[in-house]
Amino acid sequence: MKLDVGKKKGFVISGTPSELRKLSFLPGVTYRRKEGVLRMTESIASWRALRDLQFDSVVTPARDKLNQLRADHRNHRKEVRRAARRFKRTGETDIPVPLKTIPYSHQVRAYGFASSIDHSALFMDQGTGKTLVALSVCGRRYEDQQTLRVLVICPKAVKPVWPRELRKHADFDHTCSVDKPPEGPGLQFWVTNYDRVKRELRRLRKWKPDLVILDESHKIKNRKAARSKAVMALGAQVKYKLILSGTPFGKCISEVWSQFKFLNKDIFGSNYSLFKERYLVMGGYMGYSVEGYKNEDEFADKMHSIAFRVKKEECLDLPPVSYQKLYIDPDPKTKKIYKQFEAKLYAEIDNFEISVSGEAQKQMKLRQMSGGSVKTDTQEMAHISNQKMTTLKDFMEDRVKEKTLIFFSFTHEIKMASQMLDSLGIKYLTLQGATPDSDREVFEDRFQEDESVGAALIQIATGAEGMTLTAADVAIFFSPSFSYIGYSQAKDRFNRIGQLRPMTILFIIMNGTVDERVVDVLECNGQLTDTYLEQKRDYRIRENIMAKQEGYKASDLAAELEISAADLRKHLRALKIEKPEAGWVWPKKTDDDLKEIRTSLKARIKELASKPAKTKAEVTPAKKSRKTKAVEETAEETAPVDAPKPKRSRAKKPVAAE
Repeated sequence: MKLDVGKKKGFVISGTPSELRKLSFLPGVTYRRKEGVLRMTESIASWRALRDLQFDSVVTPARDKLNQLRADHRNHRKEVRRAARRFKRTGETDIPVPLKTIPYSHQVRAYGFASSIDHSALFMDQGTGKTLVALSVCGRRYEDQQTLRVLVICPKAVKPVWPRELRKHADFDHTCSVDKPPEGPGLQFWVTNYDRVKRELRRLRKWKPDLVILDESHKIKNRKAARSKAVMALGAQVKYKLILSGTPFGKCISEVWSQFKFLNKDIFGSNYSLFKERYLVMGGYMGYSVEGYKNEDEFADKMHSIAFRVKKEECLDLPPVSYQKLYIDPDPKTKKIYKQFEAKLYAEIDNFEISVSGEAQKQMKLRQMSGGSVKTDTQEMAHISNQKMTTLKDFMEDRVKEKTLIFFSFTHEIKMASQMLDSLGIKYLTLQGATPDSDREVFEDRFQEDESVGAALIQIATGAEGMTLTAADVAIFFSPSFSYIGYSQAKDRFNRIGQLRPMTILFIIMNGTVDERVVDVLECNGQLTDTYLEQKRDYRIRENIMAKQEGYKASDLAAELEISAADLRKHLRALKIEKPEAGWVWPKKTDDDLKEIRTSLKARIKELASKPAKTKAEVTPAKKSRKTKAVEETAEETAPVDAPKPKRSRAKKPVAAE
């Protein structure tokens, strides 16, 4: 094989047809069959793919380009690491972040990553500040005169978030409009939702955005959906692109294909059939079901080549979260109707008929039955039982003065819960598909700031994304869905920056029903996400999380004793003081232990200060054995503070003090 450069920017690989077919799945590769070559873009992803390959011949320009890409990559990584280290020490950063708010160090790293390449993905956990990073990237490109127009595509419920975040954090001139072109000075932001992109595709293209941001990019995971096709078509004409999601896939790794086609089609290719052939093991009826995965390491390497991932546990010191499952036994009537419908796909309730023809409809009806009410064939609600709602009522009676999030899958359950809260005298807010846009805009502020509001009733499909609801400390899933993405987004509405209290996530489960299977599926899909987003990424945010806890730090102790941190560590090791689990940080509960450590350190410092200065001969003594050095150090450290310094023999083998 031969590696060359093309007339335009990029690499050219020539070789035998079999060799080219093997390399056709590398990131950034385009197979030109008529030309008999592979073409690759000049990027960091291409350098990573080519550096491990063996070529018979590499022309000098190609080698120079590879070396330049390697140098650029290493310099960028050094710059980001240096900025993160300086930020942790001083709160400042070498990288100019155009924000009013001081970012966390993981946000500085994410900003450095996303601002260095044209197409990037921020797969950061919910609540770790993806929006803040995106705004800083926009500001940087605006100051560098790379961007004048930014199009933000997000879920409908998240549209009010972007103008509010811009006013709060952006330290650059900007104008923001929702669902219409902005008119004003500075960097222009047009915020719209996914479903409007297809209807306004021509209008958006005519506006010619320089940067497109997909907030909650998993909304285009279905490659066949009309909105996904419209977004991908729009992205083909834009130079700078950024996608944000804490859960890019929930059921299958194939859900990232459409997101990366929008972002950079060279990563996984523009043909889904080739992606499926390369990474999916198909089976089942007509081979339409995904039964497993192959080439998993290659998939993970490609995905993380332009993606930045960080978990909450790595970068935030949040209170603990406890998970509880509250099981309820169904009454005989509910159990009889449920079993009849599960077996025959047909049931009668109070002269109403309920029937379905497919598995998806069956699962939906079973979930409704476990909740207590089900929609009949005549689109009326048939009531079965109050068991779940009674359990929720008993729980809410003890939380009259506390804020609680309650998530539902069906709107009729929200109506039932509203009547229940009215009977308890608890003021609440609702967020569902029928909620007006004017109420959506103030939903978050009202829940966070209004002390009289005690609960939020939220439909998972509508309000599980984009909001910060840290005023609550308990989240209840009355009827969770099979969607892991929806569940993950919902539970992180209160588990994010700003939460100060321990949190509880509660599932209300009807025994012997589909509720048990829903929880099992969510746990299984969570393991899938953890495997490819966590275990297979080739980097970690190595930060001492425990050091952020309240307590007495080594730096505080060094400042108190007026010595450097390095000298303090030497003294601690010499005194054989055990290092705490959190690093050199002592929790407040160990004040007595710290008092003893402080006394020992002061005594050691005083002892060393009372010793006469070493002469030149003493500074460079003859080479001693390890055993002799250990004996001398033990004698020096065990000697009393006021005891005279033991005399040392000038013989080759010193005699230890008695």
